[in-house]
Amino acid sequence: MRGVAVGDRVAYVSAQPGSYAQERVMPADRVVKIPDGVSDRLAAAAMLKALRPSSAAANLQGAQGDTVVIHAAAGGVGLIASQWARDLGATVIGVVGSDAKAAVAREHGCHHVLVLGRDDLAACVRGFTGGAGAHVVYDSVGKDTFFRVARLPASARHDGHVRQRVRPGTAGCAARARAAWLAVPHAADPVPLHRPSRRPRSRGRELFEVIGRGAVRIEIGQTYALQDAAQAHRDLEARRTIGSTVLIP
Repeated sequence: MRGVAVGDRVAYVSAQPGSYAQERVMPADRVVKIPDGVSDRLAAAAMLKALRPSSAAANLQGAQGDTVVIHAAAGGVGLIASQWARDLGATVIGVVGSDAKAAVAREHGCHHVLVLGRDDLAACVRGFTGGAGAHVVYDSVGKDTFFRVARLPASARHDGHVRQRVRPGTAGCAARARAAWLAVPHAADPVPLHRPSRRPRSRGRELFEVIGRGAVRIEIGQTYALQDAAQAHRDLEARRTIGSTVLIP
């Protein structure tokens, strides 16, 4: 296979279970060569977070002058997406769960940061945008956020977009949204923010390019031994993590 050889360090994104295994067989056209200067841990922290469709970087263009709202902006996905969107010229509004996470989000590209449960999200977003609303609202949290923050879609323009990770049945709620449409991405179709080629290698190379030139800085907030994977999942669910989480074999 052109572009990879025996002994190369590679990374991949796959919807199929098996990433916690010690060894795995993957098709050569599904892996991305990790460039020199990018550590294994950095690649592990970045690859899935940046390319999965449930990230704020999914399938829509953060164009020059656009305003985007990113939920869970201090998480691994949110930190990458916020920096990438800002690099593309977007105004980034982050939504986080605490003041401590707000500080992290500001350090990673957010122009404005709102705290969930304290700030009126829709009112603040419309205030930041002169009443127009955001062009895109990204939410990688999903069902719980949709119902707990019922006005999330109201942050978007009438012709804007809400892109959210929800169960298929939940998408019926879009009928009450002000936004033009609600997208329900699927984990098997990773697409980065600026809509490049859909081939995994092209997407991965562009990810490592923005990391290499410093436009996106990967924050590894915590590491766990692979045998402690269950605790890592519990901490993620309890929102006790910041940035990316890496499991170490």
